Amino acid sequence: MRIYLDNCCLQRPLDDQTHPRIRVETEAVFVILAAVQAGALSLLGSEALDYEAGRIPDETRCFEVLAVLALATEHLQVTDAVESLAQLFEQQGIRAMDAPI
Repeated sequence: MRIYLDNCCLQRPLDDQTHPRIRVETEAVFVILAAVQAGALSLLGSEALDYEAGRIPDETRCFEVLAVLALATEHLQVTDAVESLAQLFEQQGIRAMDAPI
């Protein structure tokens, strides 16, 4: 199975773990990453994730996100079809590069 984690997911383990919801979400990310490392899941990377990771101002966060992205076995390119779909999502109120950085 192939899986794509957005920038928010990739950074969740670096957030304040004293909040119960954040801790549960972090545990979910860790379970997914363990399955990736065990070969049960294939992690997808993308040009969009690379771009977002490059904009993370905190060096530690940036390094950690890039380390996770290095586990990706496939890299998705931004095509005309992807850009068209993204424009449709934006028209529905989803912001471009929606992840907080």
